[in-house]
Amino acid sequence: MDRNVLKLENSTEDPKTNTREMSPEELTISRLKNKLNSQKRYINELRELNQELEGEVRFQKMEISKLQSKMDKLRNEYSRKILEKREFASKISMIKRLQNKYSQERSLRLELEKQLDPNFGLKTIGEDAVQLKIINSFTREGIRESSLLMKISKGDIILLENSEGGGSNTATILCEMGVKAVITRDKISDPAENVFKNCMIPVIPEDSIQIKKIADLIYVETGDLDDQIKNWMEKTRKQQKNEDKNKLISLVDEYRAQRRRELDS
Repeated sequence: MDRNVLKLENSTEDPKTNTREMSPEELTISRLKNKLNSQKRYINELRELNQELEGEVRFQKMEISKLQSKMDKLRNEYSRKILEKREFASKISMIKRLQNKYSQERSLRLELEKQLDPNFGLKTIGEDAVQLKIINSFTREGIRESSLLMKISKGDIILLENSEGGGSNTATILCEMGVKAVITRDKISDPAENVFKNCMIPVIPEDSIQIKKIADLIYVETGDLDDQIKNWMEKTRKQQKNEDKNKLISLVDEYRAQRRRELDS
């Protein structure tokens, strides 16, 4: 028998005040109990973390469901309007292109957001730059969709990606929205340009101004934009002045011709 065990059995001291050496078996049991308690605490912590993650997953599923419902509602409304205008086939094709482009841009944006601060672009362009609001299609639907996505409002600078299909009616919509200027990637129609001119909204070709990009933000330098707007205003006022002068000359010539006809008669 172990000497420590014999010592315990032969001891006659009060157990409350007795301090004795533990046997190897007791030490092993003590260590196992401590390890077991540690494992229990670790398991409880994992359970709490798992509950938190399950709560986060439920929240994210609810958010996804809300967004899906909103997208379904917008898609249904949009499809109904397309059917009413008998342009279902062409519009569905356009929607697919937009969806593919949106998916690509969204994937790129998510990748960039992992590396950059969410406010990186805004901090970088600063006060000396103006963000451009993009309109992909110069149609009623294109303007409406871009207005929702980009939150276009009064005083914004528009980058018109494609002017095909645009005319006086679509130009009037932007005039009523109160945009400050329109930058075009291609030549817009004469009716649309005349509407912008009457509303004194500058139309600036892309090749005359430097467009820059940081992350998913597209912008131009404020000084560059102000110069282009100033040049357009001066050119337009000069044209209007010449047009008014020519109209006056035409009226005078017409009056003189009428007077000669009256005198000859």
